[in-house]
Amino acid sequence: DNPDGDESANGDAIEVESTPTVTFMSDEGSAFSILAEVMGWYHLLDRHHFTEQISEGWVGLPDPDEFYNSIIDILNEPHQDTLTTLLSEAKEMYTTIAATKLLQKIDDLKEQLCY
Repeated sequence: DNPDGDESANGDAIEVESTPTVTFMSDEGSAFSILAEVMGWYHLLDRHHFTEQISEGWVGLPDPDEFYNSIIDILNEPHQDTLTTLLSEAKEMYTTIAATKLLQKIDDLKEQLCY
């Protein structure tokens, strides 16, 4: 019997590593983040999923192409400091509800985005 999952069937202790050794990439589906957490995996979000959401963010903007290019620049940026600067600039420039929502989502999840 192994009701707690902390011993093997023969009674030996099972060691659980404290740092993730496996990287798991997915979209934002809640099951994926739960799976990664339970398995002890590092969970990355696929940036392609965010590019598909750009059109939802440009609603009401005078220049959707400019918004699109700004978001792509943000998603392509590998340096944290520059990414933070680009996000701040975009938040000042694009203030519609839809744009703000997308930019905040990217900001909230930036550590999980795969560049």
